[in-house]
Amino acid sequence: MTLTPTNGRRAAGRFGPLSRARIAAARRILTHVGIVRSIHYSLRFGGLILVARGTVVMLGHGSCLELGRRAALLIGFEHLTPVPAVLHLERGARMRIDGVVQLMRGTHVFAAEGALLAFGDRTYLNDRAKITCEHQITIGARCAIGWDAQILDTDVHRIVVDGTYRERTAPITIGDNVWIGASAFVLKGVTIGEGSVLAAGAVATRDVAACSLVAGNPGRLVRSDVSWSV
Repeated sequence: MTLTPTNGRRAAGRFGPLSRARIAAARRILTHVGIVRSIHYSLRFGGLILVARGTVVMLGHGSCLELGRRAALLIGFEHLTPVPAVLHLERGARMRIDGVVQLMRGTHVFAAEGALLAFGDRTYLNDRAKITCEHQITIGARCAIGWDAQILDTDVHRIVVDGTYRERTAPITIGDNVWIGASAFVLKGVTIGEGSVLAAGAVATRDVAACSLVAGNPGRLVRSDVSWSV
């Protein structure tokens, strides 16, 4: 193939903004990747795992990163957040990756002993988003988790009501194509339906139906016919 000089406009037609953005992102990753650790984890878990320099990875005995066919996990890249990403899996915890998943710089992902945390294809956690998984959290494909958002399947402390202990943990399920806005919270036992949007600062304390917009604290239904795209 022969490359012919152009005036830039023709080049933009073939290598449009999305392609240039992907090239720029690839350059940032290659510039900041921790080569030795990336190779080590990729070989250890049988999939492509790229770890940015400075990222904190703590894996307890028997914990596992389960990567599906053609899956990839990128940890600690993008943006200029000064705090590194943290991935902490306690003894026997599992994190399952289907497709390409990105935990951006400043994110904090924790899975307690024996817990299961699963991500679908093209899902990402933005700067400083945090996941605390003591039992089970399942996040579908094409989900956008905004900066400073938190997802936690536990009350952390045990709550007593009229002398009766409440369950401290309950599974969280987030469907495909869900947008969780900046500083929003998803609390234990909540299921969020496919295509829904949790507005910035919202707190989801109960299930959210598909294609719904929920806002406020506690979260309330604003619209039931929404859709969204990048």
